[in-house]
Amino acid sequence: MFARGPHLAQDALIDLWIATGRQQPGTTEDPRDPRVVHLSACAECVRRYVALDTLIDTTTAEIEAESDGLFSPARLARQRATVARRLEGLGEPAPLLRFPANRRPGAHDRPGRRWIAAAAADGSARWPTIPPPRPRW
Repeated sequence: MFARGPHLAQDALIDLWIATGRQQPGTTEDPRDPRVVHLSACAECVRRYVALDTLIDTTTAEIEAESDGLFSPARLARQRATVARRLEGLGEPAPLLRFPANRRPGAHDRPGRRWIAAAAADGSARWPTIPPPRPRW
């Protein structure tokens, strides 16, 4: 909990900042907690705690400004509308996917015929393999 010396470690300050819910330490945290007791008596740790809080506030504001620049209000409105449409259909069954039914009867009844015809036309059909006759001279 304590770093080298009499002051709170940075991890302890961060844990305290998270535990207090961004309020002044000691208001929501157990007043007997050694971190709270130390923070109420140590000006250096209070200064570091305030600096941590300021850093987090500044970083949050910068991130929000950057994300606001990336996503226009029109894009956010489209995204919200898309999410709302998806949420509306959560309790309903999924739609049935229909596949094309423009199949000619008998066209694919024997799929091997096409392959055999293509191989014969190519000249690569060697099945069954019969050796050529030997010349007799």
